[in-house]
Amino acid sequence: MGTSIPGVKAAFVAALQTRPGLDDLQIGRGVPNPPLPASGELLYVLGVDNGDGREMIDQWGGPVLETYDIRVVLDVLGLGTQELAETRAWEIVNETIDAVEDAPNLGRAATAFFAVTGEGSATGADGTLWGTRVEGELRVTARRG
Repeated sequence: MGTSIPGVKAAFVAALQTRPGLDDLQIGRGVPNPPLPASGELLYVLGVDNGDGREMIDQWGGPVLETYDIRVVLDVLGLGTQELAETRAWEIVNETIDAVEDAPNLGRAATAFFAVTGEGSATGADGTLWGTRVEGELRVTARRG
């Protein structure tokens, strides 16, 4: 894995940018500020925390396990119906997990778990959906060495 917070963040963004199925995903850093675009798929990397992972060594002196929590906000905007927007949002979450687990620059045998911290949808006055938001933390654990 990247062994540093900036390294992990860069490797995470690179893994998403090269993932088939995420071609239309726009990746930003920091808290999303209004006004949001009328349509699109937007993922904001809010930050990365180094968990307890860098100190974990198995009892036989094996490789260190690194754990990082990547805080993200995902917006899917302008698909027209709540069902379409929510379905696409969860497809992106699943593709994100797969991208992390397939990325060689995030470490050997990387695993990822997405913990939802918030979810919501909003409709316009005419009843059309303008977006779905999923907030969460992606916990990435991998062997180093």
